[in-house]
Amino acid sequence: MRAWGQRYAAGLRRLVILIAGVDAITAAASLALGLVLGADLRRSVALGFYLVGSALLVVGVLYGVRPPVRTTGDQGSGGLLGSLAAGGGSARWASADDLRDSLSTSALFITLGLACLAVGIVVDPRDGLF
Repeated sequence: MRAWGQRYAAGLRRLVILIAGVDAITAAASLALGLVLGADLRRSVALGFYLVGSALLVVGVLYGVRPPVRTTGDQGSGGLLGSLAAGGGSARWASADDLRDSLSTSALFITLGLACLAVGIVVDPRDGLF
């Protein structure tokens, strides 16, 4: 039971670090773009978080609804949507590990997207939260 808790605590720690990294990069890029354009900095940061969060949500949904067909061979992934045209080769049905990986990756993108949207809502000067 102790190993189970340590494993999930380590995973949660990695998730928080990943969210903090995505948020830091988004904030820095949004601040730089806001300074270059001469826009209100809080608003440009909020819009940056909205844009990145929305893009991550779209990627997460598209990654999660990939068809259960994968390519065979060693050429790697068949692309974001699992297209056989992108990877070439013959087709095979996805294994349980492939499906679990698709769901896990989709959940990660959606979680990152929701976190970015939440930060954008908090930072947005039009919402009046802070």
